[in-house]
Amino acid sequence: MKLLVSLQKRDIMLKPKRSLFPRKHAMRFEWLALLAYARKTQGPDGEWVSIEEIQKLPLWRGKAKEHIGTNVGRYIQKIDKSRVKLVEAQTLWRGPYRLRLLPWEVFIAVWTALHLAAIAWLGPWTILIAYDDVIRGNVSTFFAVGVVLAVRGQAWTWAAVLLTKVTPGVGILYHVGRREWRAVVVALGTTLGLVALTWPLGLWPEWIASLRQAPDNYMTVDVLAPLPVRLAVGALLCVMAARWIWLLPVGMLVAMPGLWPSSLAILAAIPLLRRAGTDRVARSVG
Repeated sequence: MKLLVSLQKRDIMLKPKRSLFPRKHAMRFEWLALLAYARKTQGPDGEWVSIEEIQKLPLWRGKAKEHIGTNVGRYIQKIDKSRVKLVEAQTLWRGPYRLRLLPWEVFIAVWTALHLAAIAWLGPWTILIAYDDVIRGNVSTFFAVGVVLAVRGQAWTWAAVLLTKVTPGVGILYHVGRREWRAVVVALGTTLGLVALTWPLGLWPEWIASLRQAPDNYMTVDVLAPLPVRLAVGALLCVMAARWIWLLPVGMLVAMPGLWPSSLAILAAIPLLRRAGTDRVARSVG
């Protein structure tokens, strides 16, 4: 979808005959035009616009930072209500701000399509337990796919678990229980390799800091037990999965940082895992 800035209408044109706002607003238009200019002329990660830069605009000159932050925050809230996720803010009331790389509708369509493709591969009936994960746009369905691939020999897929929700990564202990040391090396090596390759971007220290602050920032639903207890139980279940493979996603579910309905989607891996376990037994007997 193309984004056009109309100087005549002082509006953002989403389509030739569709404007983003119902009426003109000069200050809002100046702010959006600045975001569009920064997005067009500056390279990746350079399109962020600070409140100080907004202060330099003709109609914003002399305004206090608090006043600017309040107005911009309200603009973003109004844009979001129109179901067009156009502007991204590191902090809503203090900035900086930038235009999104992908229109929100496009991102949701692609993300949902990936979920449905994963469901089709795992088995269409698995939508019954993965439905909440799909509508919330979470990642447990993709974890289910990754677990199946890992058991089939693609251990690099563990990196996705370790670098997102972290604690379900205890699933690697399945390979330890089976003494599949090469799979353990591949899983940890891929994870560390991705971190090393992307470390120059400077985002990993923030990621580590967010993990340290997680207990204060992330509301969990500990219906079974506190996370440390669940982590220990989940690890044990993943080791036992070396014999009873269906326990692998169960152990990962127990070790989730927060237990939500969407977390159940990881259980969608069980049918294909049991089939993979049966195939292994058949090959060993043969």
